[in-house]
Amino acid sequence: MNKRLPKNGGSLCSDEPIRSEEDDQLARGRLVDVIAGHILATASPESVAIALNGPWGAGKSSFLNLLEARLSSQQADESNASTPIVIRFNPWHYGSVDQLVRMFFAELARGIGKAGRGELGKKIGKILNAAGALAGVFSSGAGSLLKDAGKALEDDKGLPELKAQLDALLLELDRRVVVFIDDIDRLERDVLRLLFRMVRLNAHFRNVTYVLAFDRLVVERHLDEENGIRGRDYLEKIIQVSFDIPQPEPGMLHRILSDEMSAALDAIETRPLDQHRWANVFNSGFKEHFRTIRHIKRYVNGLRLTLAPVAREVDLVDFLAIELLRVFHPEIYLGIAEEKETLVSERTGSHDRVPSERLREWMAALCEKATPGFQETIAELLQRLFPHLEGAHTNTVYSAPSYREWRKACRVCSSEVFDKFFLLAIPTGEVSEIELASFLDQLGDVAATTATLCKYINSGKARRLLERLEDFIDELPEEHVAPLVTVMFALGDELRFKSQGIFDLTADMQAARIIYQSVRRLESEDDRYDLLLKGIQDGALYTAVQRASLSEPKESEERLISDHARWEHLRDAAVERICDADQDGSLWSLEKLAYVLFRWLEWTAEEEVRKAVAAQIADDTHLVQFLERMVWESRSHTIGDK
Repeated sequence: MNKRLPKNGGSLCSDEPIRSEEDDQLARGRLVDVIAGHILATASPESVAIALNGPWGAGKSSFLNLLEARLSSQQADESNASTPIVIRFNPWHYGSVDQLVRMFFAELARGIGKAGRGELGKKIGKILNAAGALAGVFSSGAGSLLKDAGKALEDDKGLPELKAQLDALLLELDRRVVVFIDDIDRLERDVLRLLFRMVRLNAHFRNVTYVLAFDRLVVERHLDEENGIRGRDYLEKIIQVSFDIPQPEPGMLHRILSDEMSAALDAIETRPLDQHRWANVFNSGFKEHFRTIRHIKRYVNGLRLTLAPVAREVDLVDFLAIELLRVFHPEIYLGIAEEKETLVSERTGSHDRVPSERLREWMAALCEKATPGFQETIAELLQRLFPHLEGAHTNTVYSAPSYREWRKACRVCSSEVFDKFFLLAIPTGEVSEIELASFLDQLGDVAATTATLCKYINSGKARRLLERLEDFIDELPEEHVAPLVTVMFALGDELRFKSQGIFDLTADMQAARIIYQSVRRLESEDDRYDLLLKGIQDGALYTAVQRASLSEPKESEERLISDHARWEHLRDAAVERICDADQDGSLWSLEKLAYVLFRWLEWTAEEEVRKAVAAQIADDTHLVQFLERMVWESRSHTIGDK
């Protein structure tokens, strides 16, 4: 049986160079035509070296592929010369000087022999192999090449004689030989210098054009001499023609970035994209990170892998920005992941907040770790992601409504969502956005809602479910209010989680809050009264008694019921529930027995309550059980406590 895999971001983008003009997204065909035209129109038999300059990731290898395809496809120019012989050589593939030199000449021999004319090609290949052996000995002193070198020396031919023979034979080919050498800027300094010396001296053959692809600034630094001779001057003696791969037009790169991101996101079910926030983030330093196609591929490949596990759990704009930091500024990313308490504290008291000065200092120190030139854009991006950082610069203070909105939107600045951005998973005990959405959708169905809440009670996740539910009560359809209140009355006594601190809610208060917030949605007091009365009559006993008590009208507080006579009906319904529970014995097994007895004593004659208690504790067994129910937990906090 095949296991169904979750949706992912689609296939990864290959970083391999393109090989055909159909794949050219940067419209470089015109420049390829120009260089190909120069090579084909070369009339002089002398060797020519062309430099193709560009930084890493600029697409030099792709450009060489397009140029090779163009040269191979173009036949004679006006002089009716034959199509050139194109030979590729990558010096980065060889680990030693002798390997590099020998294989360079071997590749020339193989390429010319394969494309040359019968015996002429074989003759050229033989001389090239001998020249390579000699050049390798002189370059490295490697004894392993002496056998081939000895053969050449037995014929009494040194490098000058072999080179003269090659020059004459290459002219007989009547075809230009074009040698592409790529990845030069990746070589170690000594190997790089040897390669240029070889092109300039040992392999300076007639009828040969070299196209050398490299990052000019990197190569010039490697060629700088200690005696003051500049690498740039050295290159000028070797290179006859120099082309710079043009920087892509920013608008074109942004279009490609948008297309690639859209392709990745279309393959994943995500939360909606906030277009307004995305525009702000995109123009706050995001777009400046994409200067080459390689940058786009690196980012989109990372996005395809990291977003899929939490796509429905996190705000999409925030995730796109966090992923940018992970890919291009890993020190910034790790710095954020380690400072959750600093960045997403939800304490509202002035003495509890992280001081603004400390936030500013922390952000400045973190931005110093960014890639040079990006410090300011990273600072702006961080303030877009974390309002507390922005507030530290604008003296803005955020309160509970802001925290609730961030939590609902699954923002990284919410303490309850933050970890998902870095764990790329749902933390243990957390309720996923998919689970929450499913629960909200079924609130109109009492049976389904009851079954789901029971499942969460049994799994220990009811607390988080109800905490998340509170964020959405004001948005629920009014027809869902009565079913939700009915379920909360029915299961209120089943909730067992305890307060985690002095400012935390117990399970009973959590249920009471949800009932209150839900019933308050009803505009008519008649509807509110009817719903509360039904809940008190049919719901769990402790929850019913608590709700009756909390609904008592008081002038100083907003209440669900303003008519005192109506509240007395609710109270009497609660008292009737208590009396029935006393009669069937269920009262005395209540976990919150003390609270219910206190309200019974408050609402009815003391003698009646005393009589019921006395009857219950008449024997030792029931007395012990009664005393156990009278124990409860309380918390206190005084100045100086930690």
